[in-house]
Amino acid sequence: MEKFNTMSKEMKGETAMAKFSITMPDDIGNYIQTAMKARQFENTSEYFRHLVRQDLERESKVAKLWDMLDKAEAQRRQQA
Repeated sequence: MEKFNTMSKEMKGETAMAKFSITMPDDIGNYIQTAMKARQFENTSEYFRHLVRQDLERESKVAKLWDMLDKAEAQRRQQA
């Protein structure tokens, strides 16, 4: 009798992956190919994961800056 593996990827310690298919103009595609080679990414998936991670990091830093500004403004109002 054949056994089926019913464990999810998360249960096995693997990362679940979403799959996307995108279409873009040739000039952007050419840029991506050039950037991948220049930055030594092995494939487009690695390059796009890198870009998304950078964007997430940037958004996190911007959120922290806004939080700092809000706290500074609240302190200023308390001292006034």
